[in-house]
Amino acid sequence: MSIRKSINILSLALLFLLFSNPNSIFAQVKEEKEEEKRKTKEVFREEPKSAAKSRISLFSGYDSNVKLSPDRKGDVFEEFVYSFDYTKPLFEKLDFDFDYDLDVLNYNEFTDLSSILNHLRFELIAKPGRCRIGGGYDLGVLYYPRNDDGNFLFHEGFFYLKRYLFKNTFHKIEFQYGLKDYIQNKALGDSILVNQEKERLDRRIGVEYSLGSLINPRLYLLFKTKFYTNDSNARYMDFYDYKAYRFWLGCDYRLSAKFYFLTKFSYTNKDYDTRTVTLTNYKQEDDYYSATAGLRYRLDDRRTLSLYYTYRENSSNEPLEEYSESVITCGWQYNF
Repeated sequence: MSIRKSINILSLALLFLLFSNPNSIFAQVKEEKEEEKRKTKEVFREEPKSAAKSRISLFSGYDSNVKLSPDRKGDVFEEFVYSFDYTKPLFEKLDFDFDYDLDVLNYNEFTDLSSILNHLRFELIAKPGRCRIGGGYDLGVLYYPRNDDGNFLFHEGFFYLKRYLFKNTFHKIEFQYGLKDYIQNKALGDSILVNQEKERLDRRIGVEYSLGSLINPRLYLLFKTKFYTNDSNARYMDFYDYKAYRFWLGCDYRLSAKFYFLTKFSYTNKDYDTRTVTLTNYKQEDDYYSATAGLRYRLDDRRTLSLYYTYRENSSNEPLEEYSESVITCGWQYNF
């Protein structure tokens, strides 16, 4: 492999790191909201009534490695999240759910990574006996005000089957098909220096299995595992084509009437189909680890304080993809 080619791969890999930053607290908020719904609607089997709920969350924190690179440069960030949820029973055994989320993330020094995310989810849920059959559409629109190259739309259709195993235990299998459309980022052609006329488009297919249980009134556990593939229209070296496996384990423990302890751990293995390591012909393979521990304190029925610590690490046979980071986040949430 020529030196020029290696330098170009290095530049492209750094650009990929720049726009694959998973630091937003939105994923944490989204998972907590989904688990709250699961515990009320699936585990406790409460029948939903027509209702609209909103919440705002304010976060501030420090990230030790914003660009996920060997340079390890940190920055302070602020984040605002607004969530709106609407549930309506359409018939005796059919419900409609709608979720909307707005996430505004601001970095003080690395302003090109500041972003605005709009997220919408529509879902229909049928309830035959002890089973749940659901499906719908999920849309994410990510916008970088100071760097248009990272903007994208993510469309996803999903279908799932759930069943209650015991009184407070359920399991679910979900099938997903997604399209990730990079609005102003052209797909690579046959060379790393040549782009196609069309925008880069990734097709993602996945299947996920989850098992959740309320062990006792204080302890709730959730296990998830997922397999998915990513197929991009970028031709050069099939740069973004890969298969991935993810394992996820979460725990929610109520310490007292107002204190909650939350922890989760995830592991993802990503195996690229033909993308090779710099200066060699080995296929690239990444192992990504993430662990979070947090405390939530309910001031009252509407207000909640939170403190989280997250550690992430990517172990790869590609030196450019090796990184680790720590993120500390404190937040305030208001429900209305």
